Amino acid sequence: MKNGKLRRFVLVGIAPAIVSNSVKALKQLDFEVVVIDNIVDIEKSRNLIQAVDKVVDANINDYDELRSVVLELNDEKAIYGMISFREFALLNTAKIIEELNLYGNSYKSVECCIDKLKSRDALYAGGLLSPQYTVYKDNESAIDFFRKVKGPIIIKPNNLAGSIGITKVNHEFELEEKLEEVKRQCKNSIIMLEEFVEGKEVSIESVVYRDEVYILGVTEKILYESTFIEAGHISPYQGNEMSIEEYKELVSEVVKVMGIKFGPLHIEGFHTPKGLILNDIHTRYGGDNIPIITELASGYNLNLPIFAQLANVDYELTSDTKRCSGIKFLQIKPGIIKEILGAEEVKKIEGIIDLNISCSVGDKIGDVKSNSDRHGWIIVQGNTREEVDEIFNKAFQLLDIVTY
Repeated sequence: MKNGKLRRFVLVGIAPAIVSNSVKALKQLDFEVVVIDNIVDIEKSRNLIQAVDKVVDANINDYDELRSVVLELNDEKAIYGMISFREFALLNTAKIIEELNLYGNSYKSVECCIDKLKSRDALYAGGLLSPQYTVYKDNESAIDFFRKVKGPIIIKPNNLAGSIGITKVNHEFELEEKLEEVKRQCKNSIIMLEEFVEGKEVSIESVVYRDEVYILGVTEKILYESTFIEAGHISPYQGNEMSIEEYKELVSEVVKVMGIKFGPLHIEGFHTPKGLILNDIHTRYGGDNIPIITELASGYNLNLPIFAQLANVDYELTSDTKRCSGIKFLQIKPGIIKEILGAEEVKKIEGIIDLNISCSVGDKIGDVKSNSDRHGWIIVQGNTREEVDEIFNKAFQLLDIVTY
């Protein structure tokens, strides 16, 4: 029997940077909010989901389990809307949305973004700039591709995230060894080979609201030295290669090519002399707390346009804030943590929004090989990029995580 006065909305997965504001927005629109995730992430995030009406334990990466839970919830009370901001739950969620005839992006369009090969094929067919690419078949053809693009190249698994398995090959003699490394990491995944693109890496946070693209922010990406792993992000990007209107025109083309009709977008690319070369496309907002620094810098509410459209409520995307914000992840010398100094002093610095230290005395710290090897961050807000840089410098001078 279906009952209850409030319309039911389901959030699939807890995206820490955005879940609290998502729940707040849904409550503003008079929804009953249900969150589905595994018990480990639920317990870690209790403080973020206190306002939720119902929490359900399920493996959101397992389609059959997620479908069973959602259908049971729908039988209990009709589900009005459903969305996920978690990468590994996007496909499962899209498939169930189609089955329940709810509003959202099609399974095909979400898959086109997640599957790197399909994404490259779609961008190429649409005439949009993206790296030259091929699918790994054997070592001989890989060598041919390396020579064709005149190296270096990138080897990457087709369907993994978090910078897992992404490897740069600078010299032809390294190729076979690096391919074997990636094969061990990605198991049965298709392996892609791409030309290495030299350029300033940025990400575009945008939303499709009532068939129109809105640019919410453009963020500069900072990498750990000699890796593809993000050491930080600064919003807004200070470069002048493109205007906001030009970013909007480009994202509108991406939306058309990928078949996206609604919701958040996180697009990564490289500014080069040829133009902005598109890398990855996601039907969600960025990870790494990018939604937080985007809102701090731009003043936009990233959640309300999404849920307002689903609730069929008019919403005007406006902002009167033009500031700067950034996140930098902690850089800790490998070893055993002996002591952590200066944390309380850092928190007192004007402009510090958040200090997160996810390691303790006695923990073993290794090299940063993927996003999961990072052990905390500092988020700051200032009026200018120079002010943000100054706050970061003060914070990292005070914070000392000593290892031996």
